[in-house]
Amino acid sequence: MAITNQERVGKAMELVRQGLAPFAEREFKNLHTAQAVNAHGGFGRWRWAMARQPGEIRDILMQSTVEELRENT
Repeated sequence: MAITNQERVGKAMELVRQGLAPFAEREFKNLHTAQAVNAHGGFGRWRWAMARQPGEIRDILMQSTVEELRENT
C-alpha cells in the first residue's frame, strides 16, 4: 500500500519535533528561568515545567499544587 503525502509529511514533522525538543527545552530554560521571577518576589512563586503532550498539562498543574500545599503546611 502506498503512503500518502499527508502521512509522509506527518512522519517528517514528528521526526523534526523529536529532534528539536531537547534543543527547545534547553534554550527555554536558559532564557526564561523561574528563578529570576522568584527572585523578584512580586509575581508569586513560579515553577518551570514542560508538557510535551496536551494531556500532561493537568498532571503538571496537579503536581505543582500538591508541592505548594506541602510547602505551606
